[in-house]
Amino acid sequence: MNAPLRVSHPFPFELGQVPPWSPESERAILGAAMLGEPMPPWLEPRHFFAAQHARVFEAIQDVGGNPARVNAWLRDQAPPTGPLVITAVELAAMVDEGYLALRNGWPLEFELVRELWRRRE
Repeated sequence: MNAPLRVSHPFPFELGQVPPWSPESERAILGAAMLGEPMPPWLEPRHFFAAQHARVFEAIQDVGGNPARVNAWLRDQAPPTGPLVITAVELAAMVDEGYLALRNGWPLEFELVRELWRRRE
């Protein structure tokens, strides 16, 4: 009767264990993309862990990096499961993170984002 509860979830990780991902790296990459920084041709939305980040990257690929156009795309292209709410403030924070990374010469960690995706797979 005291057997541990087993819950089905979509990740190959135990409940309570955080899947490997780097939200800071994802946000900096997206912010840099909205500032016009070129992205590697191999980078895909599926490499981003956060569903919101994947959608932002899809928007950037579709309409370019202008944050206002990205925001409009996100509003107009709601997925079949319902809209992912990403506020203009969140997009501005991504742009700020990208700007700080570019201004300070910090590397955009494209390879890290892809490697963490591989680990989650």
